[in-house]
Amino acid sequence: MKYFHSIKCVILSSSLAAFGIAIVLLFSIQPTAFGQQNQVDENNDLVVLQVAQNEEDENNDVEQVQEIVVSASRVPVETQEIGSSVTVIDSEDIENRQSTFVHELLREVPGVAVNQTGAFSGQTQVRIRGSEGNHTLVLFDGIELSNPASSGEFYMNHLQALGIDKIEILRGPQSSIHGSDAIGGVVSISTPTPGPDSKNSVVLETGSRSTHRLKSVLNAANDRSFFSLTAGLVETDGESALLNDEEEDGFENRTFHLKAGTQLADRFAISTTVMQAESDKEYDNSWVPTSDYVEHYKLTTLGVNLNFEQLEGVLAHKFSASSTKHVTHDEVDGNNSLTGIGKTEKFDYQVALSSQLDNSEHTTVLAAESETRSVESAQYHAGGGGELKYKSYTLENRANFMDRVFVSAGVRFDDNSANDFRNAITYRLTLAGLVTDSVRVHSSYGTGVKNPTVAEVYGWQDSFEGNSDIKQESNKSWDLGIETTLDAATRMDITYFENRVRDLINGFHCLRNCGDSDFFNDVHTSVNIPGISTTKGWEFALHSEFGDGYSLSANLTSSSGIDANGKELVRRPSTIASLNLARRGVIFNRSGVLNLSVQHTGEQSDILDQQLDSFTLVNVGTEISINENMSLTARADNSFDEEYQEVAGYRGSGQAFFIGTKYQF
Repeated sequence: MKYFHSIKCVILSSSLAAFGIAIVLLFSIQPTAFGQQNQVDENNDLVVLQVAQNEEDENNDVEQVQEIVVSASRVPVETQEIGSSVTVIDSEDIENRQSTFVHELLREVPGVAVNQTGAFSGQTQVRIRGSEGNHTLVLFDGIELSNPASSGEFYMNHLQALGIDKIEILRGPQSSIHGSDAIGGVVSISTPTPGPDSKNSVVLETGSRSTHRLKSVLNAANDRSFFSLTAGLVETDGESALLNDEEEDGFENRTFHLKAGTQLADRFAISTTVMQAESDKEYDNSWVPTSDYVEHYKLTTLGVNLNFEQLEGVLAHKFSASSTKHVTHDEVDGNNSLTGIGKTEKFDYQVALSSQLDNSEHTTVLAAESETRSVESAQYHAGGGGELKYKSYTLENRANFMDRVFVSAGVRFDDNSANDFRNAITYRLTLAGLVTDSVRVHSSYGTGVKNPTVAEVYGWQDSFEGNSDIKQESNKSWDLGIETTLDAATRMDITYFENRVRDLINGFHCLRNCGDSDFFNDVHTSVNIPGISTTKGWEFALHSEFGDGYSLSANLTSSSGIDANGKELVRRPSTIASLNLARRGVIFNRSGVLNLSVQHTGEQSDILDQQLDSFTLVNVGTEISINENMSLTARADNSFDEEYQEVAGYRGSGQAFFIGTKYQF
């Protein structure tokens, strides 16, 4: 795991000095565009090349560009037309923050709680608005990443922030659009579609705990076809995840994804995405801290999309097919412990009809899906695994009235006749309206259904038995928000939400051998908690571009959640807040960017009534352009070495420093 040890000490010392300089210069650098080459005249005065965008006029007016969101509907939609609450992290934000994994970026999104079992590579869950981890659907270029061989969710610690164009976080039940796993919300990750002018890049980084990172992006495109190949390697000696333990837990992740497509005819296109992520990690178990654990994990996905338009785009057809395979192999003290293989195969066809009346535009979508989820493992009961099959049919209609009022209605029928679950009908209604040119209201009301997972139905290992009588979880949720544009470059949004879940599944119900101090050796199963569990709260978001190249994003979520028995829901912080301040400018006659991130997580409870304290993390990063093609990067994670826990018994990542270089061509 050690490729660069001969230069590690020099680089780490340099990174400490670089951060000291970066913090001092955060409020003193001159503005310019980052990534362009700067020139110096004969008098050593800096001459900054013309910024590509138009300069602000005397009134500081800047034209607002509407983001296109693909996860909020069956068809792409502009942000101002979306009634549901959505946050978009674009490629510039991702580059500024220099995050290694996707879940690190989600910590600065309102309504999103991230819980990780220890440092760096620890198992990571994402909860949206107090929903469970397996209530969050994760998509990668439209491909579902849920793992049937775990709790039905995708653990985000396996996914590098690598070659990503944007991340959309859609909050609230989206079952009518995306099905069972989206009862809480959606995290949709999109990779870029390169054009003829797209650049290639190579990034090399090294830092604390013998951590090394290498990533590269290779693009090729012409007027009709495109190709993009991204590859990344992360390796580290790591640190112990357990409290009062100093044993290092090593980790290595190898990821690549390929995206390609072509325009076969004027209105007929095909594209494909292939992604593979492999991880080898040593990890700790807080229930049996004396044993050594190793996990080998491999994720493979394949997705194909066919798009065909008729009648000058009035009628649009889309066919999608995808396959996802998760292979997990665990070892305990050198002996085989658990092998799980989870597979998902999905086929989707939709047709969209666009129409226009006197003062309104309409888009109507009909869709049909077929999905199979299966688990193969000697550790599973009921013959070593299980299989669940689903069929669904969706109808959605979107209406635009005079570009000021936007309404959508969607309904979905889930046919679960192949399983022992009841059939389900879910729906969603959304409204967005421009009260004035600077005030927008948005609201949504929706229902969702979460089908039990393969593990909950069939069980796994000797310590967890299946429950054939387990019922579906269902929810009803609504939100109401007001978005205000204070000026052309400042936007503020405040939203109230409520989420009510019926028959919430508890996966820690003790079935046999129940002991107060022997949790790991007890036999558990999943059961429904009869009644309604409720989460409600406020979300506040602010984004502003101001001054000489500054940008500021601030988010605050205050919420509370209790189950049907009046008990506080675990791993739902009472408060989540973040502040991100970035500035683009000139550093030592070079263009650059500095980024400061502050993340606060409030108090929360965990299983067995354990209480976790609040904590605040501070991260700093900088990138400085050396010439037109090369730049240097440096960052400090957990700069003040805050001690904290996100999961009881596991400590969070300690202070770490990194330095690297990026080459574009």
